[in-house]
Amino acid sequence: MADQRNTIEQLEIVSWLLAEHFQDEYISSNPIRNWEQFFTYLKSRNFSEKLVLIFDELPYLVESSPELPSVIQRHWDNWLKKRSIFLYYADHQ
Repeated sequence: MADQRNTIEQLEIVSWLLAEHFQDEYISSNPIRNWEQFFTYLKSRNFSEKLVLIFDELPYLVESSPELPSVIQRHWDNWLKKRSIFLYYADHQ
């Protein structure tokens, strides 16, 4: 769940969650620093099960990273929609 922290702090939390989910020690000690890197990381992973990505409190994420919607759209158009990834957005209202 996002909050009003800055992008780097949000991505540190995301890195911790990814490290835990994928059991990836590298990402836990080398946190993701931008949303482009986040999607590049996902693209590099081979996962056999469906992956559900939930962007909860999306407005908070966009507030600190205005580029995020276009980054998501580009990755969706280029490769995400072809993988077993489900993308959900939630708002705080």
